[in-house]
Amino acid sequence: MKVFRFKPRKKPILTKKIVDYILEEMSKAKSEQALNVTLDLGISIGCILLKHKHVLFPDGQKLGVEKLLEANNPRSIYYVRKNSLFELSLHHERKFYKLVPVSNETAPTLEISGIHMHRVKGVTPWRDSQNKVNALNPSRNQEVLDIGTGLGYTAIIAQQITQTTLITIEKDINVLKMAEYNPWSHKLSHPSIKILLGDASQVIKEFPDEKFHRVLHDPPRFSLAGELYSLNFYREIYRVLRRKGKLFHYTGEPRKRGRGSVIVKGVSKRLREAGFRIRWDERNRGFLAVKP
Repeated sequence: MKVFRFKPRKKPILTKKIVDYILEEMSKAKSEQALNVTLDLGISIGCILLKHKHVLFPDGQKLGVEKLLEANNPRSIYYVRKNSLFELSLHHERKFYKLVPVSNETAPTLEISGIHMHRVKGVTPWRDSQNKVNALNPSRNQEVLDIGTGLGYTAIIAQQITQTTLITIEKDINVLKMAEYNPWSHKLSHPSIKILLGDASQVIKEFPDEKFHRVLHDPPRFSLAGELYSLNFYREIYRVLRRKGKLFHYTGEPRKRGRGSVIVKGVSKRLREAGFRIRWDERNRGFLAVKP
């Protein structure tokens, strides 16, 4: 069981919209001017200094107009390092990881090879994560297992409610590396959040029986991680849950016909076979399951 030591990378964060605002104010400024903007996607407000043809950030870094103009993609997030601008993206083994803004003042989503890791239509990734945690209704001092850390939103929200140690499992280290630059993920460094790096279908076998009060299971799509939808895995979740414990299993919105519908029906069947009592949660696009 390998523990991942999460290290927040605290850099000024910019989007095209924020840069456009900075450039507009710079064009109007007749002398040196202070400007309040968010440098962490809406978590707080920072003060930058507009000087002739460049911007000075609170950490002492500066960018000239020509560098600011490189932030030209509205679907990208950028960070400032060594007086240069970099897109928050990563290529690794034929996969392309990218943080994508939803707005300038809320948590972004992660895109892996063009696939969003969060719901973004009609709901923000942060609100979606809150809804998933609320479906489980955890209480103070209850132990929660979060399967599929991703950017860590559900883990952070659940730990803030339970105020005790939370265990979360992530298989892809590149996802966690991206999260280290995301301001909305930085609370994953909380000492009560334990990130385990590994295949959840194997890691879960190392937990004792009836360890957890709640399990939040938010796996990748079936085609990418079929083992996390298997009867054997559901039996392991059942084993580590306490009696009356709850599981929320996100599946996404099923289609009335086709492969999506077949997958969701299969999930329903296997959860029951594992011993759970289940019901479909339409709002949160998943199954709420209880261990009798």
